[in-house]
Amino acid sequence: MWLARDEWVFNRGKPNFYKVVESSLRMCFEFKEASSLQIFSPSAPPNQALRVAFWASQIIPSSWAPMLDGSIIVNCNAAFPEVGAAIACIIQDAACCSVDFFAKRVTAPSAQAAEALAIREGSDRPLGFIPFCVPFGLWLGKVVSALISEEKAAEMNFSATDVFKLTYLEGNSWLWEVGGLRILVDPILVGTLDFGIPWLYNAAKKFLKNFQLSDLPEINCILITQSLDDHCHLKTLRPLSQKLPNVRLIATPNAKELLDPLFNNVIYLEPGQSSEIEASNGSQVKIQATVGPVLGPPWQRPENGYLVSSPQGQLTLYYEPHCVYNKELLEKKRADIVITPVIKQLLPSFTLVSGQEDAVQLAKQLCAKFIVPMKNGDLDSKGLLSSLVKSDGTVESFKELLSKELPDAKVLEPTPGVPLDISAP
Repeated sequence: MWLARDEWVFNRGKPNFYKVVESSLRMCFEFKEASSLQIFSPSAPPNQALRVAFWASQIIPSSWAPMLDGSIIVNCNAAFPEVGAAIACIIQDAACCSVDFFAKRVTAPSAQAAEALAIREGSDRPLGFIPFCVPFGLWLGKVVSALISEEKAAEMNFSATDVFKLTYLEGNSWLWEVGGLRILVDPILVGTLDFGIPWLYNAAKKFLKNFQLSDLPEINCILITQSLDDHCHLKTLRPLSQKLPNVRLIATPNAKELLDPLFNNVIYLEPGQSSEIEASNGSQVKIQATVGPVLGPPWQRPENGYLVSSPQGQLTLYYEPHCVYNKELLEKKRADIVITPVIKQLLPSFTLVSGQEDAVQLAKQLCAKFIVPMKNGDLDSKGLLSSLVKSDGTVESFKELLSKELPDAKVLEPTPGVPLDISAP
């Protein structure tokens, strides 16, 4: 049953429920038969059934006794699909009544590491929970009032909304989670990036090559910073609009001609304007537009950057994918988290994407506590333009520059496809 569930959740393979139940019952019967065997013959063929019989005869007790009053059960589990990882824990008393639980996304390099994190956090959990509860022996299947006050419970509930979970999808694409909302940013998830002229430039992702629209969780908002193809990617947005025609979309007014034919619920923000998005749990996330680069003649409207504030205002995130900003307009702004490129991308006599010392000054001006560097030029690219673009600087050289100007700030490098959790310090 667990295998069928995982196949459904992670691979979108809907199981045949009748076959799953039939197979489970048959396996239960075989296990019961195996557990009754007390002798294992080394000379017998080393098949799976005999190995199971021997294992069962060694560890299955001949009788069962209930747990002692005051005992607790800590049931830990982990999930490790292709994108990200998650752990969960259910804590029960001796009467098998649930007294606590948690579930969270984590960063883990393997399924074994995710399991280890689940066990570690699950084993630590009861020690922090017991002082706030009545003794476990008083539960006995009845609902019991915890000793935490309503104010404290509300405070704990809202603190969970002030966490940003940032998943880098390569290029300029992100999936942000905050306050119960999932925000998809500048998505490029279908085909390659070619600006409609593949002979000049054609780029594909290096790591998330198999990531598809169907791999996305439920999306509450789409955020578009610029009107060009590397941000407003029509190969992705057309099928996305068919799947989510009424999703809230916040964008630069420069993309109006591209987005109006596709989506029904678009809000165009000029720099300084803001919009609030409400999650199903009632929390609200504020998104304010800032000034981005001018991609064209000087009189053209600038593109957007964004300030995103968590529901309780404990965390604010700043994002602009070219590291181009107006110092005067950001003078009174603050951001705990700054997502910015730190490696410059240069054409002869022209800067495509800034970084390095400009990224340091941006973080310093916003009094950033966390800087998340994005490598939006790190793609498998080909074409004439690709051969002309040169990189300047590294993440390590950025860290060295930052340490001199903002020594207490932390640089958190994202791994493509792996959620990065940032909470209020």
